[in-house]
Amino acid sequence: MLNLKTVRLCLLTFLLSLLFTPQLYSEELNNWPRDVKVSSGTITIYQPQVESLEGNILKGRTAIAYHASGVDSPVFGAAWFTSQVQIDRESGTVHYETLEITDTRFPKENKQVGEEFNKAVQQGVKKGNLISSLDELTTALAAVEQEQKQALNLNNDPPEIIYMEKPALLVVIDGKTMLQKIENSEYQAVANTPYPLFSEGKSGKWFLNAADNVWYSAKKADGPWAYTDDPPSVLVKMVESKAT
Repeated sequence: MLNLKTVRLCLLTFLLSLLFTPQLYSEELNNWPRDVKVSSGTITIYQPQVESLEGNILKGRTAIAYHASGVDSPVFGAAWFTSQVQIDRESGTVHYETLEITDTRFPKENKQVGEEFNKAVQQGVKKGNLISSLDELTTALAAVEQEQKQALNLNNDPPEIIYMEKPALLVVIDGKTMLQKIENSEYQAVANTPYPLFSEGKSGKWFLNAADNVWYSAKKADGPWAYTDDPPSVLVKMVESKAT
């Protein structure tokens, strides 16, 4: 069976031959992902993703998976690359003058493997003229620009972290508290929570049924809550009737 280091070096040869040759324009090579058979299993190469083009420096990444024969789960990895390109708009082609692997991430990754992987790339670049389609590159860059615009609207604020040193129950309310009137009573039920949570209109008190015959009360919906052995009988009967 090939070891992981050998698999990576074999992969690079296939990656260069499949992705960066003049045959890239053929219909067959435009299909992704692509499986490559090796003596010990299969290498799956996923479509490279362009990240940026600044001046004539192109950056991107590609995902791979090695599935050894007789093994249920594949080994996944990824590689990031930087390339100096020359764009020929008249012929609609992109020429890769240099290609450098800037980072690799595999299980049990080490510096030596990364250096050998990059060395193999440089040897592959010297062997031939690496060309791809300008139309495909333009489409990929447009997609990256759209993703970056959408990412600006993402809320990356960290969530509130609640830490307790004793057992507790987290009662989740979906958005602003929505109260629903309970017929023939002075109580309202919180409609947007899965828990039996109620409010009494006159006193403003809140009641929570945390478990069978376990009730808590509070002056506000967000507490502090305290155990009560005398919950309103109308609420107790209503909860018991829905449980049966």
